[in-house]
Amino acid sequence: MKEKKTGKNIWFFNHYAITPDYPGGSRHFELGKNMAENGCNVVVFASDYIHMSFRSLPIEKGKNHRIEGFAEFETLKFIWIKTFPYKRNNWRRLLNMFSYCRNAYRVSRRLVKHGTIPRPDVIIGCTVHPFAARMAENIARKFHVPFIFEIQDLWPQTFIDMGIWKEKGILSRVFRRIEKQTVRRARSIVVLSPLTTTYLKEHYGVNERNITLIPNGVNVNLYPKENSKLAEKNRGSTDEMKLVYLGGIDVVHDLDTLFLVLSQLEKEGSPVTLYMYGDGKRKDFFMKHYPLPNIKWMGPVKKSQVPGALNGADVLYMSTAWIYYGSENKLFEYLASGKPIICSVYTEHNNVVERVGAGISIQPGDIGALTAAVKKMQHLSTVELKNKGKKGRLYVEQHHQWPLLAQTFMDVIDKVQRETTG
Repeated sequence: MKEKKTGKNIWFFNHYAITPDYPGGSRHFELGKNMAENGCNVVVFASDYIHMSFRSLPIEKGKNHRIEGFAEFETLKFIWIKTFPYKRNNWRRLLNMFSYCRNAYRVSRRLVKHGTIPRPDVIIGCTVHPFAARMAENIARKFHVPFIFEIQDLWPQTFIDMGIWKEKGILSRVFRRIEKQTVRRARSIVVLSPLTTTYLKEHYGVNERNITLIPNGVNVNLYPKENSKLAEKNRGSTDEMKLVYLGGIDVVHDLDTLFLVLSQLEKEGSPVTLYMYGDGKRKDFFMKHYPLPNIKWMGPVKKSQVPGALNGADVLYMSTAWIYYGSENKLFEYLASGKPIICSVYTEHNNVVERVGAGISIQPGDIGALTAAVKKMQHLSTVELKNKGKKGRLYVEQHHQWPLLAQTFMDVIDKVQRETTG
């Protein structure tokens, strides 16, 4: 039986939202697409400055936004908000955040006033940074509609965990106050990590009934159901193993151990080649300090190119440093690709690899364990590698497909609206 169309007008404010045409996480494109397919009118307000490539999208001169529609999803729109460009984490990036909030606030209200988009029924404000969510809550009050707070990153706790900010420092106190206000004013909270639920209960006394876990997901239809035969070809007479990393090349991705291991394997003459897909602030550092023939720098790829990049691998590598509260995009992309994975992260919810039989999990920073894991993968047969990949694929098919996650989000919206009108 076909589901009833809802016709709800849903707004997402996510500074870093992208479509599959660009590198980065396309969570709100995928959620919006599936909500649109269920009859919702979805608008995503995103920055025109793409963080992963440090480039601005074209916007007509004199304008502070551009509207992009999608022929296949008629009721989904991206509104690209003109923002201040930057290259590093300095005052220019702070201006980028503030310019997004100022322009998104003005543009959204003006577009409703002119009848370009309908008034919202509900507004979702999303961190990566807290100013966007705080601004979204303000707009929700102006329109007298419910506000839902989606927490991707915790400010200041993530920076405290990384040792960048002090627990009692002035920045930590300022951002905790902003976070507390946003949490208290939300009708409902969506989190991407189960640890965030615990954090909210302990720090702000939030009732667990008002928190819903909706982690990241993947569009499995973009990935071949069966592994390609490329792995068999790569593991020919030379026994070469293609190890692929795809993601950011920054401190938070904890890649130092990987490069030390590849350096050692090169000295040993081991036929392992690392293919690095991505970009980031530490890329130049690694390229300079590890000019090795067994490391190939492939550059960043668009979201739509991720399946092809992963399909060329024998084994995938994933790591993060002191990140406890997020939901890894690439974990589910890796699993959907049907490739075995070596996983080095601190949190269980981002490390289902060994539990579901999709690869090997190791402790972060353990050079010996990573070396042993790579060598173990080298000696597995093609059949054994494929079997691990199939188990990972089955897991995401059952738990992390976007239609399922979007339906959970729409259930949250329905509940909030019932409570608001009831």
